[in-house]
Amino acid sequence: MNYESKLCITILGAGAWGTTLANLAAAKGHDVRLWSRNYAQNLAEAIADADIVVSAVSIKGVNAVITAIQSTAVSPKQIFVTATKGLDSATTLTPAQIWQAAFPHHAIVVLCGPNLSKEIQQGLPAATVVASNSATAAEVVQTVFTSNRFRVYTNSDPLGVELGGTLKNVIAIAAGVCDGLQLGTNAKAALVTRGLTEIIRIGVSWGAKIETFYGLSGLGDLLATCNSPLSRNYQVGYQLAQGKTLTEILTDLEGTAEGVNTAQVLIQRAQRQNISVPITTQVYRLLQTEITPRQALEELMLRDIKPEYHN
Repeated sequence: MNYESKLCITILGAGAWGTTLANLAAAKGHDVRLWSRNYAQNLAEAIADADIVVSAVSIKGVNAVITAIQSTAVSPKQIFVTATKGLDSATTLTPAQIWQAAFPHHAIVVLCGPNLSKEIQQGLPAATVVASNSATAAEVVQTVFTSNRFRVYTNSDPLGVELGGTLKNVIAIAAGVCDGLQLGTNAKAALVTRGLTEIIRIGVSWGAKIETFYGLSGLGDLLATCNSPLSRNYQVGYQLAQGKTLTEILTDLEGTAEGVNTAQVLIQRAQRQNISVPITTQVYRLLQTEITPRQALEELMLRDIKPEYHN
């Protein structure tokens, strides 16, 4: 596969992120097909002869898409890119792990970073990471999407990159609550910093590299999502603090706030593996209406005192 040649790229999922990725690839002169389950086009036709298939569907739609693709003729050279953030509620697997299990002999690439779709659509500069166990596949995807407005880095830790982008959504809900309650800059800084510590604790226990979480898909994505009203997960927390119910918020929200599902799945796995996740625990209890936003804050502030760098 020639890095600089015109490639055929199929994007699965025509939401805000899928459309943005399609526009980025098209701007580089590639042949881009955008597929949605709401479109009339058959999935098999959409991925036929595609050099790269990018999945930008929600976590709940990943298994159905994979099952449909498995019934088609897939080229062994096809590269699968997952741009989905979340954890599967049945297995607690990441999207890339699900793709790799289904296509064990294909290159799987994770694309993740501080990428708010609306800003990228406006032509504002941004950066992201593509991670894979196949350096060649990551470099191909890097070349496809890199431009003077969108800088793409490669990484060899797909699990860490994926977990950084997934777990920060839970912390973003907490950050939204913090701002919604007008708790100030000091509280927000403490929350986000301890949130990163929690993300690292989980990620390392699952086998990711610690340094990955200080990169774009970890700290970078955390900062963007916890500080922007454009973030759906931030909006969930902010509006909960304003007194709205979760059902009301999700009904009016454009797109999916993956942090809601992630919190529930993460609690299950953390309990099973005995991992301390204090912020996630309070976010989960808040989403389950077990406590109010202010009670969640008090629970975190009244935890047993301890050294900063010990579990």
